[in-house]
Amino acid sequence: MKSIFFSVFLLSIVFFGACKKATDDIASPVVTILSPLQDTQHSSADSLLLHVVVEDEDLHDYRVTVRYYVDGELCCTSFDIKRHDHEKVVEYRRMLAPQTVGQYNMAVYAVDHNGNETTVAHNYEVK
Repeated sequence: MKSIFFSVFLLSIVFFGACKKATDDIASPVVTILSPLQDTQHSSADSLLLHVVVEDEDLHDYRVTVRYYVDGELCCTSFDIKRHDHEKVVEYRRMLAPQTVGQYNMAVYAVDHNGNETTVAHNYEVK
C-alpha cells in the first residue's frame, strides 16, 4: 500500500512539474532575417528566398509579413504566414520577386508563452 501511495505521489509531482510554465523566462524570442538582407536591391525577375530563424525555449506564435509601398503608401501584403509553434523555427520560402517596382518591408513578429515579444523588420527594394 505504501508503495502505491509513493508511486502516485511521485507521478503527481512529475505531472505537475511538466505542466508548469517557465515563469522565470524573461528572455524574448530571438529573430534573425537572413534573406533578403536589409537595404538590398533585387530585379523583378529574381527569385527571392525568404529565410527567417526564430528561436525561443517556449515559443508560442510567430508571423512573417512582407508589404510593399507605392509612392510611400501601403499597397498590400504580398506574403503573410502565421504559425503556432513550440520549438526553434527555420522558415524557408522561395518566391518570385513581385513585379511591382518599389520599396518592400519584411517584418517578423514572435512571442513566447510568457508574453515576451520581439519584432524585427527591414526594407529592401525591387527594381
